[in-house]
Order: sequence, then structure tokens, then C-alpha cells
Amino acid sequence: MKALNSSRILIKQNKITIFFLFIFSYLFFLFEFKEFILWSQILEFYEISSISSIKAHTIRILLINGLVYLVQFFLGVDRILAFNITAHIILFFSTVIFSKIVYESITKKIFPIILISIIPILISFFQNGRGIFGCFSILLLFYTLSIKKVKLKWISLVVAAFFSNVSSGIFSVLLITIILGALNKSFFFIKKKHLIFILFLTLPLFIIYLDKNLKFYDYDLFKLLSHGLGMIFHVNYNILLPLGLIFFTIFFLISFYLFIINSKIIYTIEFPFITASIIGLFFGFSSFNCFIYVYLLLFLQKLNFVQKNKLK
Repeated sequence: MKALNSSRILIKQNKITIFFLFIFSYLFFLFEFKEFILWSQILEFYEISSISSIKAHTIRILLINGLVYLVQFFLGVDRILAFNITAHIILFFSTVIFSKIVYESITKKIFPIILISIIPILISFFQNGRGIFGCFSILLLFYTLSIKKVKLKWISLVVAAFFSNVSSGIFSVLLITIILGALNKSFFFIKKKHLIFILFLTLPLFIIYLDKNLKFYDYDLFKLLSHGLGMIFHVNYNILLPLGLIFFTIFFLISFYLFIINSKIIYTIEFPFITASIIGLFFGFSSFNCFIYVYLLLFLQKLNFVQKNKLK
């Protein structure tokens, strides 16, 4: 009986939380605090007659335009407004997922949950439409891999991977996160044996994206790095080459030690996400920024852990 009452209270609390998050999201859209617009790759699609010419951008074209078309079909609005509505809907779902993680790992009090869970809405002031989709995909991945109560885990994983295709960099860091998590056993349901199947499905797409980016930068890795952290360095390639080799050598040796020699050192959920975000930072700032929700949640979890220990 007690368990039944607790379940009813939880359901009621979830409904109240989702209701208030919906109200916040709706008001955010209604008063036009932020407008999300289609980026050039998507707009160019309307000028392309053959889908075969889209190539590497096919998945993101189908993803964005599929969702935009549905909104247009049901609401009868133009595609610009339809995309803005779509982005706000994805933002709302991000707040809901955020609230579920907060409930499971930080606090079960409804008022703090609501206050904390509107953080994605506040962050969206500094994001574009692609960023909203990218952050949602990484947040959904974190939720799927860190909360054991999540149902339909593999479907959630596929949805996260699908939405990450708004950017080749975001797709790449999502794949790196999954690989690292499976190797260091920090994910409770993705095992090493699953990696073969995952890589079989994703590596061809990763290679297409990699070739597309290298081709754009004339197959020059250093020009590719200038899209990310290399933009800050502004150093000569003769200096960047040895620095890059030293960095990757150190990274390889540390990874070899952690995974092969002393694999028991790291089993935490933080390691694959933080490591993947740092790798992504070298190739594009959006590949790092999409982890902002996860970083905030990890910070709040650690802060909550410290406060609880102080009370003991």
C-alpha cells in the first residue's frame, strides 16, 4: 500500500513538473525571447532537385525537414516559423529529460527540480537551432546511459544518434562517448560485445563525414583543427605538428594505461563524456558546447554529493 501511494505521488509530481516546464517553454516561445532560424545547409536543400546531390548531409536534411514538414502540415505555417516551433519543442523535451535526471540524481523536491530544469531554456539564449538539436542528443544519451530506470534504452540510443546528425562533429563525439563508455565499463547496458554491431552501423557514416570535412579543408588536418581549438592558437603548422604529436602520444599512453594495464581506475560515467567533449573541442566548438547540459548536471551532482557528506 505504501509503495502504491509513493508511486501515485511520483506520477503526480512528474505531471506537475512537466506542466510547469511546458508553461515556461510556451511563454518563452510566445513572447519571442529567442528565434531559431534554419541554417544554410538546410535552406540550400530547397534549391536541390536530386537527393543524391545531398550526400553527407542527407540524414540531417531528412531529420530537420521531416520534423519541419510535420509542423507545417498540422499547423499550416511557413517553414521558417515551423522550424522555430520545432526547435522550441525540442527545447521543451530537453527540459523534461533534464528534470528526470535531476529527480534521479540530485533532488526529489518538486520546486528545486522545476527551477533547475529551466536551465536549458536560459542557455538557449546563447544557442542557435543546430545547438538545440545537438544538446538534446547528448543529453538524451547521458540520460539513457546513466539512469537505469530508462525504458526502451536502445530506442533512446538510436534517437540520440539520429538527432546528433545535425552536425558531423556532434555525431562523432557521440560515437566516441559510446565507445569510451563501453571500453571502460561505465555504461550499465552497452558492453564491449555490442561495440561490433554499433561500429558496423556507424563507422560508414563516420567515414563519410570525415571525408566530407577533410575535403572541405583540402584534406589538410591542420586547417580542420582551425575550425576548433586551433583557431585560438594561431601558431605555425611547424609548431602545431610536434605539439599535436606530443598531445596524442600522451593521450594514447594514458588511455593504454587506463584501459589495458590498470582498467579498474576509471569506471565513472563522467570519463567518456568529458573525454569525448575535449576531443571534440579540437575539431569544432559546437562539438564541445553540446555537452553543456551534461557538464551542468555533473557539477550539480558533485555539489549535492559534497553537501550530503558535510551533513553526515
